[in-house]
Amino acid sequence: MKEGDTVRNLWSYSSLFLLFLVLFFYFTSTNDHLHSSGHPAVEIPEGVEVPEVKVSVDQLADGSWLLQVDKKNFTFTPELAGSSVIDFQKGHGHIYINGVKINRLYGEYYNLELPKGNNAVKVALVLNNHQRILYQDDEISDQVEVHVSS
Repeated sequence: MKEGDTVRNLWSYSSLFLLFLVLFFYFTSTNDHLHSSGHPAVEIPEGVEVPEVKVSVDQLADGSWLLQVDKKNFTFTPELAGSSVIDFQKGHGHIYINGVKINRLYGEYYNLELPKGNNAVKVALVLNNHQRILYQDDEISDQVEVHVSS
């Protein structure tokens, strides 16, 4: 192989690698599922009844933790998860512990595993397409602090 061929091959590989990096950073920066902020949000329009959510967490006799969700103007619809049809009063919840999403919520109760120490337990209501719901720029969610000693 000649020295000129080696330089051309190196230039070609470098160009391809640079193109790959540019495309990689472009697609990862524009994909909402890859951002720490989570899913995109949508504002509830005027005239639509605003959903409400209230969260409580209690320790049961067996030592486990039970999350209970009370909601108004909102129906859990697990059979429609992933649907692109927007209905501001149908969807599911996202459960967060200390800012980390742990699971989806399709009903009123969920058994939690909580680490020792202080824990922020949050439920955010989302549409079937996973968009977070906002009303006047505030997320439709509730959060409680739970201390686990043992």
